[in-house]
Amino acid sequence: MPTLRRDIVDSQNPGVYHCISRCVRRESLLSSPERRRWIVQRIEKLIEFLAIDVISFAVMENHLHLLLRIRPDIVRSWSDREVATRRIAVLPNKRSRSRNGIAADAEPTEQELSAILSNPRLLERARRDLSDLGFFHRLLKEPSARMWNEEDGVTGHFWEGRFRSPRVLDDASLLRVSRYIELNEIRARAADSVPSSIWTSARNQWMKLVRSLGHLVDDRSKGPEALDNIVWEPVFPCCSKEPMAVRDGSPHECEPRKPLIEYLLELDLLGRSRHPAKPGFISSTTRDLLEDSEAALIRAGHAAASAREYLRDAFLVRLRSLTLTIARALPQESPERRSEHHYGSCYGDADSVSREANRRSAVRLIPILILE
Repeated sequence: MPTLRRDIVDSQNPGVYHCISRCVRRESLLSSPERRRWIVQRIEKLIEFLAIDVISFAVMENHLHLLLRIRPDIVRSWSDREVATRRIAVLPNKRSRSRNGIAADAEPTEQELSAILSNPRLLERARRDLSDLGFFHRLLKEPSARMWNEEDGVTGHFWEGRFRSPRVLDDASLLRVSRYIELNEIRARAADSVPSSIWTSARNQWMKLVRSLGHLVDDRSKGPEALDNIVWEPVFPCCSKEPMAVRDGSPHECEPRKPLIEYLLELDLLGRSRHPAKPGFISSTTRDLLEDSEAALIRAGHAAASAREYLRDAFLVRLRSLTLTIARALPQESPERRSEHHYGSCYGDADSVSREANRRSAVRLIPILILE
């Protein structure tokens, strides 16, 4: 019997979930760049109003990966009026607006706000929706299904059943799941490097690093240690910067405070290793991250020879040192690494899985193992 969503998702507390959605019959219905772009832009737009962080994503030809953190603690801090305003902004009653001559994308009216604020049941539901995984996927997948079914001249399902949402329980698992998601295009031979993985969040994170390097090149007063201040964060964070309300003294609800350059180097090095179950990898002849970053800086206008020389003198030793350290720390190929399994409803070490089993009142949980 499948695990119920309400048993997996703790909707009252912050938590990280790896959400996977597939197209019906696993058809390549998302192969069009326009459709993939629509999904990314739609996700970014929704996050402006919802209390959900998008940590990582990958939009593949026939499926979608999202690493999401729900933030019900933030929603609890919002006033009733703000909750109603945000709920109407993401899901207005278009039929009612059409009858009253209000544009579908207009700001919430006082009449619409009062309809929610005067009804405790609707207000409670609106507050719950703003950090709900199911509500988020409804806003993302229903309009896309209607639009693209009409475009293809077909009816019926576009997405295959409901999305899966195994929970991520600790920092190490969060990093592994994020790297797994962002290497999807490389493993599928749809991209040959981190910067060319344009339909994953890895590309966004690399562009953030390049912009930061550009600022450091322009400001010569900062040295290599400034790289550590550029932190790996959710690619699309929710609108609030409020600190995380940590539950049960456990720190695993926050992403690790890892330098972005370190995370991207880990991703690049993992991508260069061969996966025993997947064909794609980054070739040894492909430029490394430093070379890609330097080329991007030149294209962005930092083309002076002195700027390139400064970049290499200031950061080359630091990057090479990080590369050697990370290479020694990454998992090596072994027969045990081949014994991965993809069933289960959580990712985590023995302690975090045990705590999750107690929360669910389950006899035991089988964690999902990821082969990187």
